[in-house]
Amino acid sequence: MREIGDVLRRQREARGVSLREAQAATKIRLKYLEALEAGDEAAFPGEVYMRGFLRSYADYLGLDGWALVAQYRAYKEAQALAREAEAATRVPRRRRRGGGSTPTLPPGKSAPAQAPEPPSSGAPGTEGPSSGGAAQSIAPPAREPPAAGRLPRPAAERRRFPSEERGEGLGRAAPRPLQPLARPLSPRLPLILGTAAVAVAMAALIVARALLPSAPDTGVPAPPPAAAPGPGGGTSTGSPAQTPAPASGEAPAPPPGPPPVTVRLVSDAREQAEYLVTEAALRLELLAQERCWIQVEVDGALASQETLLPGESRSFEARERLWLRAGNPGGLMLTANGAGLGPAGEDGIPRNLIFLVRPGG
Repeated sequence: MREIGDVLRRQREARGVSLREAQAATKIRLKYLEALEAGDEAAFPGEVYMRGFLRSYADYLGLDGWALVAQYRAYKEAQALAREAEAATRVPRRRRRGGGSTPTLPPGKSAPAQAPEPPSSGAPGTEGPSSGGAAQSIAPPAREPPAAGRLPRPAAERRRFPSEERGEGLGRAAPRPLQPLARPLSPRLPLILGTAAVAVAMAALIVARALLPSAPDTGVPAPPPAAAPGPGGGTSTGSPAQTPAPASGEAPAPPPGPPPVTVRLVSDAREQAEYLVTEAALRLELLAQERCWIQVEVDGALASQETLLPGESRSFEARERLWLRAGNPGGLMLTANGAGLGPAGEDGIPRNLIFLVRPGG
């Protein structure tokens, strides 16, 4: 990164331009220009801003901005590959056979000695040390003879009743057979269901008659409609009166058309766009969807220079001219006099936007 900064500094000195003159021409703050020439990446709020400032500054100095940005990206990729190679060359920890990990000891040190394991007890019938020091043989325990009058059960029967073999079921009574849970139906159930069905049918009939009343038929025809007075003083029983049609000379009102366009795009370039406002004033609303640095001048005076975080919004009003520069225009949404203009530009490419107020223009 220092090589890119040296290229920028030498080119600026060769052209005889000071940092303050470059700041006034590029609208980039002085501390960012100094950080670019010094190769200080930590001075920028993000890599996107650094790439945008690098390209704008290089273009101003007469260099190929895109080539320097590509060189910076190659430098960042080389750094990432070096970190991955360093992580891959690290010595892994040696693992024990039992599953634990053994740290690698420094040279000149040895592992501590382990205590010897105590001897396991011998099988029944083998010799071993006793309290008196003499070897004795351990005999297996003798089985007790079965009680008188009780013969041992076969092996198959003992497997079926293991609790009885352990002595848990001695003296207990045999389990009772399970009783069925279902109960016989009541003999009066059909009568109850029939009575309920009749009651429901009668209720439905009563509701239907209440909702749909029928007029009684008396056999007397309905009286004719009343006669209306005719134009000559007589009566007329013809068709009902019709509403007069509108006069043929009156034309129907035209449908409302679309609202007039008061903000029109005049020129659209990658680094700058111009808009023409045909109203008496301009109200510009900014909404940040991503982190974005902005600088706004209203009618020739500096109105704002800050970094908007996602979700923050600002509004400005101008009578003659409004100039806006955005560091990350792809994350900044614009609304002019209530009309949505969309994003201010592309991601990571700084852009200037100029709004000229010309009433009736």
